[in-house]
Amino acid sequence: MQKKHFLLILSFFSINTLTSLLNVMEASEPQTATPKRALAVDDTGSVLMSKKNVLKNTLGLKNEQVDTANDAQKAIILTNLHEYDVILTDGDMGEDEQNVNALVKNLRSHNDWRATVPIIIESANINYWQNHPDIKGQANIFFFNKGESALIREKLAEYKNTSRQ
Repeated sequence: MQKKHFLLILSFFSINTLTSLLNVMEASEPQTATPKRALAVDDTGSVLMSKKNVLKNTLGLKNEQVDTANDAQKAIILTNLHEYDVILTDGDMGEDEQNVNALVKNLRSHNDWRATVPIIIESANINYWQNHPDIKGQANIFFFNKGESALIREKLAEYKNTSRQ
């Protein structure tokens, strides 16, 4: 009986009015945050797993929320498939540093989350990255010397309670 009354009441409203009511109802529903996701990039397997564990433990993520890539090309593919809240990468991958440069240039060339995702670069040659013409002065890129694990964890902790909507 109540269903018939509800349908009868709805029949008196125009489509525009119903659409407006639905929009108001949807807007008032609480927005749930998208689960965090992180990406670790390193060409040395044991170090890659170490980076993954740092991301998991510092950000409080589950194993499946942290993806790994052993080079920039795989990382680029993953960033085309998933949105990440933070990326932790080795700055010394491959024969030359162009591997990381390609990753950063690709990410920053987009007009979506990739343009601003925080990128943490860990490198034995931090001065190279801080002065690299394609990277110098870009927002949300942070540089750490190899072995500065405590500082990297501190930076990562800033992203623990933030997430994408």
